[in-house]
Amino acid sequence: MAVTFYRAVPWLLAVFSILFALTFLFVLPHFDWTHVTGGDAAQYHAGALSLLHHGTYSFDGGLHLAFEREPGMSIWLAIVYAIFGEGNGPALFTVQALLYAGAVILFAKELKLRTNDSTAIVCLALLFILPSAFRAIFSFNREGLSLILFLFFCAQFFMFERTKRWRDAAIAGIPLGFLMLTFAGYVLFPFFLLPLGWYLRLPIKKVLCIVAISYAVLAPWGLRNTYYQHRPCLVGCYRSALQWYVRGEWSEHLTGMDFGRCLRAEYITRDWSDVSPYCNFNAVWHSKWPEGFKGIPADGIIIRDSQQKILRNFPNYLQNSVWELIELHLPNSDYWGRGYNILTSLGSLTLYIGILFSLPTIFQRRREFALVFTIMGYTIGVLSLTYAMPRYLVPSIFTYVVLAAVGYERVVLYFLPSPRGRGLG
Repeated sequence: MAVTFYRAVPWLLAVFSILFALTFLFVLPHFDWTHVTGGDAAQYHAGALSLLHHGTYSFDGGLHLAFEREPGMSIWLAIVYAIFGEGNGPALFTVQALLYAGAVILFAKELKLRTNDSTAIVCLALLFILPSAFRAIFSFNREGLSLILFLFFCAQFFMFERTKRWRDAAIAGIPLGFLMLTFAGYVLFPFFLLPLGWYLRLPIKKVLCIVAISYAVLAPWGLRNTYYQHRPCLVGCYRSALQWYVRGEWSEHLTGMDFGRCLRAEYITRDWSDVSPYCNFNAVWHSKWPEGFKGIPADGIIIRDSQQKILRNFPNYLQNSVWELIELHLPNSDYWGRGYNILTSLGSLTLYIGILFSLPTIFQRRREFALVFTIMGYTIGVLSLTYAMPRYLVPSIFTYVVLAAVGYERVVLYFLPSPRGRGLG
């Protein structure tokens, strides 16, 4: 008897719930909570507290307005804190898990309608057991929320592609707008929907509706920054100075296999004794801004100077971008210890093997997966040319899961043939 998508959902949801409970019980009691709110998450947390207590987006208790980091995650944390209490990690993780489960089911349901039960079931199973997704859910960082928003957007875009209705187009723009408000690297992504819509022969006015609504969600942030900074500012005022300065220094000082040695030290040996002092992104930018990055007009000059340095060393920049591409696709490890690192490495390997299995099929069905390819291409291009690290791939990891699901479906159907459109079995 075939296992259909709707029969599989309750069982896979139960598996996800059990894994979530086990993670909650065995990881969190032994977890360093000061580490959870360290680094980038500390600023998201501080921004949330400022929104709650002062009604302003600030990282220093309302003394100075913050412009250099997008506010989406802080807004989300402020909402959760207002309901469940400040810094309530267990509540945050539970709510994020519920939203993630809902987004995954909705996405897989739409995927079923455009592919078949088998692909949707494999995709649902992979998304429910993927270690890097669990790590994103149990975090104060932006990647988990970004993944949830991206899943909702893609599910709604698939629905719009199927129905061509104005309502579905309008709804698709909302999560896309909040995605840009949460992960600024996707601020140009809506424009890529225009050639995608042309390729898919979608009504261009309705695609423009998605683009317009997404930027309407982002507009208050941009208008607020423009008012106080006296210049348009959507992705963190002058914050790009950080990445362009570091990429400029890398293009000048990291040549040949230097970047590869940096990755070996970072992810394998942890031995920095025989690598360039320019390997560490944070160390390089801290040498320029030892008191911390503030985002002032003078940083605009640094952006231009760094980009000129990149042009003077363009072959090195391109070579380092290839290494950035490799780093982006490394396992999202070094968070929960050796056990998690092994699991997330196996998870990444599982995805990449599945994608290899899918290669004979996906290009024949390229129209079916055009949105998936667009997201992957945009993410890889932008992050490789600016700054990439494994956790930055998490918001779009579901695109890799889709291709892996297609690959494993081919393997299953090779050994257990079943009619297309029916379930596994």
